[in-house]
Formats: sequence, structure tokens, C-alpha cells
Amino acid sequence: MEIFKHLIFAFLHIIALTDLVRAQSQSGFISIDCGLPENSTYTDKETGIQYTSDAKFTESGVNRKISSEYYNKTTLEQPFLTLRSFPEGIRNCYTIKPARGNSKLLIRASFMYGNYDGLSKVPRFELLLGADVWDSVELANASTIVTKEILHVPQTNYVYVCLLNTGLGTPFMSSLELRPLKNSSYKTESGSLLLYLRLDLGSKSNKTIRYKDDIYDRIWSSYSRPDWTSISTSLPVNPDSGYQQPSAVMSTAVIPACSDSLTLSWKTCNGFQYYVYMHFSELQPQINNQTRQIYIYANGKSWYNGPRFLYYLSAKTVFSSSPMSNLEFSINKTEESSLPPMLNAIEIYQLKEFPQLLTNQTDVDAIMSIKKRYGVKRSNWQGDPCVPKVHLWQGLNCSYNDYNTPRIISLNLSSSGISGEILPYISSLATLESLDLSNNSLRGPVPDFLSQLAYLKVLNLTGNKLKGLVPAELIKKRDNGLLTLSVDRNLSPSRTKKKNVVVPILASSVAVSALISALSIIWNLKMRNQGM
Repeated sequence: MEIFKHLIFAFLHIIALTDLVRAQSQSGFISIDCGLPENSTYTDKETGIQYTSDAKFTESGVNRKISSEYYNKTTLEQPFLTLRSFPEGIRNCYTIKPARGNSKLLIRASFMYGNYDGLSKVPRFELLLGADVWDSVELANASTIVTKEILHVPQTNYVYVCLLNTGLGTPFMSSLELRPLKNSSYKTESGSLLLYLRLDLGSKSNKTIRYKDDIYDRIWSSYSRPDWTSISTSLPVNPDSGYQQPSAVMSTAVIPACSDSLTLSWKTCNGFQYYVYMHFSELQPQINNQTRQIYIYANGKSWYNGPRFLYYLSAKTVFSSSPMSNLEFSINKTEESSLPPMLNAIEIYQLKEFPQLLTNQTDVDAIMSIKKRYGVKRSNWQGDPCVPKVHLWQGLNCSYNDYNTPRIISLNLSSSGISGEILPYISSLATLESLDLSNNSLRGPVPDFLSQLAYLKVLNLTGNKLKGLVPAELIKKRDNGLLTLSVDRNLSPSRTKKKNVVVPILASSVAVSALISALSIIWNLKMRNQGM
């Protein structure tokens, strides 16, 4: 029997080590230290997380450092020593493209003012995710650290985290982190999940737990109460495969100090709804036929039919399948249970809907490629191209309805200083109605793919250095009144037209040759007759 127990513990250790190796890889992690000099990277000494500069994720803002009076190397985490402030523009955005396949993400934005500007005036601004408000950023004082965290499934391949200036001070950001989650975890009927609280129960340490202990880098805060008793184990706890609870969190728990019930409650705001995730694991070996069975009640009603059994050193998660408005819970032992109820950890999230549809993915990919290849520098070309409408990219128009994603229907890059050939990415803007590339330094031919844009009604290519032929199909559309076409005079109408011009010239040449031959024959005959 003892050998069997040792084998089980060894197996659990192997699992724990496997998770640790996976954690150390930081696969899919995006860790941005805002305000760090361009191309700079470092590894955080406390967590081992590899941070990088934010320079390649945003095109606006300025790098700043917090005031020296708040610079404490012993207590302040390194990402809070620098920040990026955004003194210009109303909306400034970070644009991030996570690795493919990471559809569900933990996104965390952190802020510490630190009197970086010497004004001693804490700003207030809004945080956007995509096209909708994520949350408001309000700091009590210069040393306050505010963290906003959300579990979110992006609509597109891009994640837009934006700061909105509300006239109450210059927006800024200290760090921005993205972590991939399992799609099977933290399910909701709809919407995303704003972190309300995440508690490690029974821990006697005031330290938070995160990566490397937590492979998803969730941040767990210790919590206990006088009417609770802490219990713990020194053995590793096998996590639930979906939620991958850290063993450091699951190895502690609370039981009631002098009753048969654990009660928990938190205040809620009117109109808000919440999802709750409770994490359980038995930590005490059940000897002499001892048992631990529990009933869970939420807001006075049974949360699950029948009792819940807890398994030794094996984590299980109980969660709400639909959102709830109140947060009052009671965990009771059953009549058959000889041990009191217990709870290891709890997470509560506020439901957050993001109703605005973002720009069509194909259009986004195309306009992002056009922006990059042409080096377009326009102050508001950040965030989603079409939404919100008030922040529509300069030079773009989009189509909108309540059921389909916005599409780009007009692109005006006139006098934008762009050069090179007309890029093929434009052909991916399938609903384009108007294209103005005039007064630039574009070279090469007018590409045939422009004639394949089925909805194109206006095309202006004047003021460039284009050469060659205008595709016949564009000429045909112009002649049929379907396209307003503007091109420079040096461009030939079309290959078809040129051939039509060449054929009459060849025919005339043949006729002239024949006439000359005929006159020559007549002349020779006349000379012969005179000689006779």
C-alpha cells in the first residue's frame, strides 16, 4: 500500500514538473513594458517573464520614466518604472496580432502614474478594447497601481487596446500583457469576463501568486477571515486540465472555524451580471472512513443537484453556467460527511458585452498591408479602421449595418507621398467603390486586378509615374458609364486599341506597295513600247 502511495505522489510530481516546463516556455505570451526604449528586452527577476519594448505595437506617444521619489527597486516591479504617455490625439492604440489559434486571451493592462510629468495631477481616462469601452482608469494617487484584466475572444486576428482622452489629463500605460487560455475554460453564454476578484484562500502569506506557478500568469491574491481555519498540504495538487490551477494556490484551503458552513458574499452593482468559478481539492487524506461531501448554494438556491465529492490532491472547478446578479454563497457539509466543507480558491468575473462589430478581417489584413508597404503615416491610422465611426481612419469610408461586419468602400491616398507599384493588396478590398491614388510617385503599369473590383465606380491615378497600358476592361467600364476613370495622357488606352491602330497602318503600307509596283510595271511597258 505504501509503495502504491509513493507511486501516486511520484506521478503527481511528474505532472507538476511537466506544467512547469510548459510555463517556462511562455508560449503565446506577449509581455509589453510600455515606455521601454525601442528594441529593448529584459527578463523580470521575480517572475522570469520576458518583456519587450512597446515601440512596434504603437505609432504614437512618448517614452517617460516615473519620478525618482517613486523609484523603489526593492518593492516596485520593473514594468512600472517606465510608461508611455499620449499627449496628442483623442484615441491612441496598441495593435497586437497574437499567435494563430489563441482565440481566447487573458488581456491585462496596468497603470502607475508616478508623477512622471511633474504635475502631481493624476489623470483619468477610458480604456477601449476593439471599438467599445473596456473600463475607466481612475487612480487614487501617484503611487496607486491600477490593473484591468479581461478574458476575451477577439473578433479578428488583431487585438486593439486603446486609450481615450476624456479631457481629464493625459492618458498613459505602464504595461500590457496577453496570455493564451484554453478555449474550453471560462465559458459564457456571450460576452467577455472582466476580473472582479481572484482569491487564494487559506494562504498565510501576503504574497501574490502568478507565473511561474501559474502557467496562464493569472494573479492570485491571498485572502482569509477570522471565522475560517486554514488547512494546507506540502504535496503537489494535480490541476484540472481545463483551468490548470496552480498547485501553490490549490495546496491551501479554508474550512469554517466553528460551524458546518462556509459563507461568502460580495456587493454587486445594479444591472451587472457575474460568472463565478470555485476551485476545490481535498488536502487531507481520508483515514478511518472519514468523508467530505458538500452542498453548494447560490443566492439561497442549490447551485448543483446532489452533493459534490472532493478528490484527494486533484483539483476540480465548479462554475456558473449562466450569469448571476447576486453573489451570496453557502458551502455546507452533507449529513453523511464527517469533515467540514472547504474551498481552495475562487474567481468572480463581471460580464462585459462588446456589441460593435469590427471591420471585416480580409479588409483589415489588406489595409494593414497597404499601410505597412506604403509606409502611410497618419495620426489616426491606429485601432480598428472603421469603428467606432467617430475614429474612422482618415481617407477611408466604410459601409455599416447591424448584421454584417463593416467593409471598406473608399480609399483615398492622394498626396500621401507613397511610391512603388500599385499594390496587389488593394484587390482584397472587394467592396471598394472609390480609389484615389493621385499625386504620388507610383511607378509601373496599371494592374489588371483593378478591373476585377466589381463595385469600383471612381478610379483616380493621375499625377504619378505610371507607364504602359490601361487595361481594356477599365476602358470598357468607362465607356459604358460604369466608371469615372482619371489617368495621365502618357498612358496608352489599351492593348486592344493599340492593335486596332496598328492593323490599318499595315494595310495602308501594303496598298502603297502594291500601287508602286503597279506604276512600275506600267512605266516599264511604256518604255518598251517607245523603244519599238
